[in-house]
Amino acid sequence: MEHIICSTIMVHVEKHNILYPLQHNFGQKRSCETQLLEMMNNVANNMQHGVQTDVCVLDFSKAIDKVGHRWLVEKLRRYSTDGDTNTLIQNFLSNRTQSVLVEGVSSGEVPVVSGVPQGSILSPCLILFYINNIADGLKSTVRLFADDTMDT
Repeated sequence: MEHIICSTIMVHVEKHNILYPLQHNFGQKRSCETQLLEMMNNVANNMQHGVQTDVCVLDFSKAIDKVGHRWLVEKLRRYSTDGDTNTLIQNFLSNRTQSVLVEGVSSGEVPVVSGVPQGSILSPCLILFYINNIADGLKSTVRLFADDTMDT
């Protein structure tokens, strides 16, 4: 089921050209390597034209665990994903619990209100939507890779 939802989302993304253009991951012909090559090309061009290049690298620690479910669903609505698809995603994220096991003793279960399941096929697709507008309002060239950004 996750494969079908992810495929549906990615078809929608490609059809409507939704993803931030400097997002390199999970998409066709875009990878960490292509991001690095493009950045190095920009730096080389800047050097050739005597333009200063400043680089600020941000790594959001545990970003996959901090995806707010309500914000994610709202972002999906803004990008006009189908109502049924949104409902499936809400159901996928809802009614999850977690507990901690220490030396054989388990805590009580608590609801999980943020994060996407690690190891799920659907999670990378959802993260793309979640971070897609992170560069809005910035005047720099912002390069995205998964849950990381590189500002040049």
